[in-house]
Amino acid sequence: MIQEQGFSSSAFTECPDGADECPLPESDFYEEDRGEAELQEKVIDFVLLATPIVLPVLAGLGFESTINTFHNVLERLADLKWVQVDGGLSRTAALLPVMTGIVLPCVSFALGTLTATTISTLRARQVGLRTTLNEEACLVRNVLSATEAMFPAEHCQDERRRAALLLRQYCTRVLVESRSGIDLEELQWQGASNSELDGITRLFHHAPPLPEGVQERGAGGVVPRFHDTTHFLAQMYVEKLQLSRSQRLAMLTTTFPQVHWIALTLLGLSVIFGFLLAADQQTLLFLAPVQLRLLFAVLIGALSATACICTDLNDPFRGAFQITPSSQQLYLIREVIDRTLFYGEFVPQPPAPVLSNYKKKRAQQRVSSVAASSISN
Repeated sequence: MIQEQGFSSSAFTECPDGADECPLPESDFYEEDRGEAELQEKVIDFVLLATPIVLPVLAGLGFESTINTFHNVLERLADLKWVQVDGGLSRTAALLPVMTGIVLPCVSFALGTLTATTISTLRARQVGLRTTLNEEACLVRNVLSATEAMFPAEHCQDERRRAALLLRQYCTRVLVESRSGIDLEELQWQGASNSELDGITRLFHHAPPLPEGVQERGAGGVVPRFHDTTHFLAQMYVEKLQLSRSQRLAMLTTTFPQVHWIALTLLGLSVIFGFLLAADQQTLLFLAPVQLRLLFAVLIGALSATACICTDLNDPFRGAFQITPSSQQLYLIREVIDRTLFYGEFVPQPPAPVLSNYKKKRAQQRVSSVAASSISN
């Protein structure tokens, strides 16, 4: 097995004129860099998980200083020439009908609607991306099998090797596009048609004829039963693969603009502002300080948890909702292609299934128990 080459974060280069494929940069993505990227993702996941817990606690503990600062800012902005003897009770009573009857319901309705739309859209986007990644993985295996049948190793070794290399490079491209923090603008600028699938299509269209009396041979040298059907399916697989790639890139690059997130942030801050405005009265602060602390902590916790969920869903390949396992199967497909290229295994055995740590321990326990029973017998 040749040494596995990685890929860098800037994996999109301009294609040369007349080329069948758009090559990826030759810079390697070393294991140290990959470990650093995984560590950074773990840190971000931990921050997203801890924020809804830490922020409410800090908000509850610092509520008194927050409300005092809020009160002082309002007093400076108002620049009143008189002193309120009732501790702001009459002012708050006059503002409550307008604030709770008109302003806060409108803000809460807008915030709830936008939040529900955001979460449902981002979740549907992740499900669609997972579906297209699985489709692409299956279609790559089908194209590999079809090229083995169309290009016999005895007569079309160059075309056979070129098709396998293009498929391997396409797997690398999909892995690059399925990483956390990918530049979506650069990906959108590149376009869906700019990939190794163009080279595979041209390879099929300009395939040289076989010598007379020579039939196509599939995996393991077996003559396929349906020659014309194999030719038709090969081009159909590539067409479906291009369609799946177009759908995946369309879903991946279609995100919410910055103004959407700014609107959500302003609406959340408006709810916090309304709570502080209603709580800014000395009588209420004196009679129910603990209750106000708890309510403020609950409000901050709800808003921060919603913000963390939206942040998690916004990147499909990071966080608790990540779909990275759907793209990891392309590593196994690349290993199959490598064995086909460099070891001559026309029908490579699929890699062993990846087991979780729990299943590995269970399998080891079964093996040890069977060995112990055989020794005792």
